[in-house]
Amino acid sequence: MFREQEEEEIYQHQRNNLGRHGNNEDDGTLTEYHHRDKSSSILQFLRNNKIYIAIFIVAFIICIGLLIGLIVYNIVSKPNIVDHVSDRRVLMISIDGFRPDYLDMFKDDCKNLTRVFMDGVRAKTMKPIFPSKTFPNHYTIVTGLYAESHGIVSNSFYDPNFNAKFSMGSDESIKSRWWLGEPIWVTAEKQGMVAGSFFWPGSDVEIQGRYPTYYKKYDGDVDYETRVKTVFEWLDSDKPPQIVLTYFSAVDTAGHKYGPIYSEELRAAVKEVDNSIGLVLSQLEKRNLTDKVDLIIVSDHGMAYTPESKIVRMTDILGRNVLVGDEIFSMNDGPFFDLYIKDKSKVEPLFNELANSIQNNSTFSTAIQGVYLKNNMPDRFHFVNSDRIPDITILAKPEYSILRYSTSTLYGNGNHGWDNESDLMGSLFIARGKHFKQGFTSEESVRNLDVYSLLCKLLNLTPAPNNGTADNFSSFLKL
Repeated sequence: MFREQEEEEIYQHQRNNLGRHGNNEDDGTLTEYHHRDKSSSILQFLRNNKIYIAIFIVAFIICIGLLIGLIVYNIVSKPNIVDHVSDRRVLMISIDGFRPDYLDMFKDDCKNLTRVFMDGVRAKTMKPIFPSKTFPNHYTIVTGLYAESHGIVSNSFYDPNFNAKFSMGSDESIKSRWWLGEPIWVTAEKQGMVAGSFFWPGSDVEIQGRYPTYYKKYDGDVDYETRVKTVFEWLDSDKPPQIVLTYFSAVDTAGHKYGPIYSEELRAAVKEVDNSIGLVLSQLEKRNLTDKVDLIIVSDHGMAYTPESKIVRMTDILGRNVLVGDEIFSMNDGPFFDLYIKDKSKVEPLFNELANSIQNNSTFSTAIQGVYLKNNMPDRFHFVNSDRIPDITILAKPEYSILRYSTSTLYGNGNHGWDNESDLMGSLFIARGKHFKQGFTSEESVRNLDVYSLLCKLLNLTPAPNNGTADNFSSFLKL
């Protein structure tokens, strides 16, 4: 017992000595007090700096949250960058004003166009958007948007926010501010593809800060052979485009001048375009691309005959001329007549006057389909939600024309711009190639509103928001 007490006293003496002298470096032993001292220092530091530590923890959590959010955003929102882009190519050609029944009316002069749909697909007709004009419909084909959404509401129109007028071929028309939505060449370029366009409306305008890699400023004097050969030079280059567009106008020009009836002049225009399609086919065959490229041929609208016997005039309807400088003016006449009115208090009274005059006169009511404000515009026109849409729209029945004055005359014997559901306004859709069925003819009408989504599907692109769907072309595809 005494020995155990003695050993305990020795042990306590050693502990006391170590407590005073700290660390025994010879045997590597750390003192117990040293451990307690370090722990106490850490605890004291934490107590003294707890506010800063809390701030640091919160900031760290926020940073982690932001990092996770950024990763999720990139996964969800980043455009799909297409792999193996050379495996998919589309060449789309517009024949302005080509009615689908021209394929039968001028059958002997449409041998190359016939080859396309005999080896591929043909729709009975393709429905344009309202109004059935050139610029709105060309831009719908490449954006999948109604005119009220893409902004090109006619060939000529006014924007009160800009206090400026848009018209085809003007310097104003190539300013970016007019062109809304996202055309196919922008979608393609944003997702890693190369695009080219020889004269498609809008492709020589900077949109979303971009042009197609290859494009040309419009010059109607450039012959069709040059257009086709240039397109294939692009395809032969070290940087070939996956989507190429081009445009032929001769059929529309002849249709306006001579009407959409059989004439030697219209036949010659159809044959000129068909020969150009023949050149396209031979160039594809020469390069062994016939079954590798999807070739799509469309038109933007149809054409209706406009006889002198079917004219009404605004001065007759109202008994006076109401067009006064910038106070009340019109940008369009013919198939529809529009009125932009500066003083909005005058809109409804003038509308009522027009509606009453037309309703109470059989000549006018026979010629006119409707008088519309934005609040009574037919829903199917999708022609309301834009400041560029006129205050009053007077729509003629197909073949009738509404002119301004008693001295106004028709231009030629054909026009377009009427109700887009009229059979006379129907347009062309034929195609052939890698993804299209062979020898398929649909008895159903398709919509040009869906072509943009179709192009995205063929090219494996993620489409921008639009009003169309590729599903409406499912029956045409092998996919």
